[in-house]
Parts: sequence; C-alpha cells; structure tokens
Amino acid sequence: MASRKDSGRDRPPPDALVPLGPGGPLSTLLAEDRERAREVRKHLRAGSTLTAYDRAWRAWAAWCQQRGVDASAAPDEDVCAYLAWLVEQRATPLECRKRDGVKRPATGGETIGISSVLTAYSAIAMAYRHAGVPGWQGARATPVLVKEQIDALRRTVGVAPKRPKEAATLSVLRKLVATFDRSTLAGKRDAAILLVHWFLCDRRSDTIGLDAADIVPIDGGARATIRKSKGDQEGRGLPKGLVTARRDRYLCPTTALGDWMSASGITDGPIWRALDCKGRVTQRRLHARHVSDVVKAAARAAGFDEARVVRLASHSCRSGFITEAVTRGVDLITIAQQSGHKSLDTLKGYAQRANVVRNNPAKGWT
Repeated sequence: MASRKDSGRDRPPPDALVPLGPGGPLSTLLAEDRERAREVRKHLRAGSTLTAYDRAWRAWAAWCQQRGVDASAAPDEDVCAYLAWLVEQRATPLECRKRDGVKRPATGGETIGISSVLTAYSAIAMAYRHAGVPGWQGARATPVLVKEQIDALRRTVGVAPKRPKEAATLSVLRKLVATFDRSTLAGKRDAAILLVHWFLCDRRSDTIGLDAADIVPIDGGARATIRKSKGDQEGRGLPKGLVTARRDRYLCPTTALGDWMSASGITDGPIWRALDCKGRVTQRRLHARHVSDVVKAAARAAGFDEARVVRLASHSCRSGFITEAVTRGVDLITIAQQSGHKSLDTLKGYAQRANVVRNNPAKGWT
C-alpha cells in the first residue's frame, strides 16, 4: 500500500500553476491583475491632492509652452525660474470666481503664498520622478539646485499663509445659524451641516463623508465615527462626540441632525445629499466644498461685508471651535482628541493667537 506521502506524487499541479504560453489564459489573468494593481495605486494620494497637482501641472505646462521649454523634462534651472516667477504672480483667479451669485473681490495685487509654490513643485516632482527624469529618480529625489531654490523661497516669501481664515467662534456661529430657514429641507440640511461640522471640529471632507451608519446615539448625545481623514489616510477611524445643547437648543447639533434625518427620510448611505430642482432629496452625496458655500452664504445673509466673507470658509469652523475651547480653558490634549491633531504644536499656535492679549506680561501694568 502506498504511503500517504507517496500517494500525492503523481497528482497533477493545480491549473493555476500550469505554465502557459504568452498568449494563454494566464497572460490574460496577469494583465487583469496588473490593471487591478494600477487602480489601487491611484489611491496613493487623495483625490483633492491629485486635482491640485493636475491644476498646477497645467499651469507649469502653459508657462513652458510660452517660453519654448519642454515641460516633460525641463532643465533644473528652468524649474527654478518657474518657481521664482510664480511667487510674483497674483493670487489664483479662483479667488475671483462667482459663487452664490456674488463675484468675489480680487486680492488687490497680493502675491500667492508659499503653499501654492510648494504645490507646483510637488506636481512637477511627482511627474518627473514617475518618468525617471535624470536627477529626480527616487521617491524623494530632488536636484540640488531646485532644493536650494525652494529653501531660498521659504526665507524670502515666508511660510505664513497670505490669507488666513477668520475663526468662527461661538458668537459668530450663532449669527450664521440664525440665517437658515429651518422650515425647508435645504434650511434643515445646511443648518445641520454647519452645526455638526463646527461641533465635530473636523475637516469639511470628514463632515461630508459621514454616512448614517457612522452616527450612533450615546450618552444623551451621539458618537460620530470619522472613517478616514487627512490625518488618518489608512482608515483606522476616529470616534468623536456630538453634544446636546442644554441652554441654546437652536445651536444643538444633535437636534439639527435629527431634524434633517427625519425630514429627509435618510436611514442609510450618505447623510448630506443634494436636492433636485424640485427640492427632493437625491442619492448624490454633496461635494466637500458645499460646507464652505454654506458658511459664506450664511455670512452674507447675516450682513457681513464681502471682505469678511472672503475670510470665512469651512476651516473657520474648525479654528473657531479650537479658539473657543482655548479661551474657555480646555487643555490642549482634550482639544486634540476632538480635533484629531496628532501634534500639539499646531494647537499651541491656536492657543497663542487666542490668548495673545491675555498672555502679554504688560497686562495690568498701567
């Protein structure tokens, strides 16, 4: 009798391991697997990052075309020349586009900030590294001349934002929320978006990305789970608490959210959805920029002048929550647990700005 070990010697190998010719089924399967791998690699960077890189690359290509330079493999000196030229340009025309029927004012000749320059550099670097352009090979490779140019621009331009957003503290939030007509579906939705966004202290993409399953009633409030965010690219998930207002029910995020969910009939899928031309709820999730649109529309309805409206955006809610917490004496670790900041250094900047007068040693001297 053959042993168990010997009985399998003559067994043919699985079909998947049979060597086949280059035109056989294995080649087709391999091509499909490689295509699947390419699709997965598209998620190496966030969609918003790729959109910004695409816009930056097209601007670089236009500059090169005007000067007779090959944008796909320009000399290091020309990349430096473009970055130096870029810092002297006015802010992006997107600052002047129409929104909510109002043309936003130009920035009065103000040049762009270092962040736009770094985005342009990153877009060029990503393309050149992928193409294997000499001097750019490697995940973080940068030619010495270009690196020196970046360092010099950091020193000459500065790293502070050119147009910092105003912090929408609780007093500002109260004025914004008062402008919504909560008898309508749109009013219920936008009021809930603004309040949930403010009290969660998250980024606009995190708020818009919420699904009904991410909200769980707990302890008289609700737990909202941010499945994925800028600080959590791998999707570990961050639970955040939504409080229930005790004194001002008009500012209660859980009440506003419940009103919207009940009126819209949403029980699963995206919470924040677009409305059709007849005011009915659709299946389409809103774009993240809708949060900024809500903030600006409410600011205009509240009577804020246009210069102030430009300084308000979705980030105003996040910075407003942090500023409010700091002025009320909440410690930075507790704030970081809600905001999702991994480093306290960023929060220290908020605290410094919030307490700039209170912390001056000269207070009370005269």
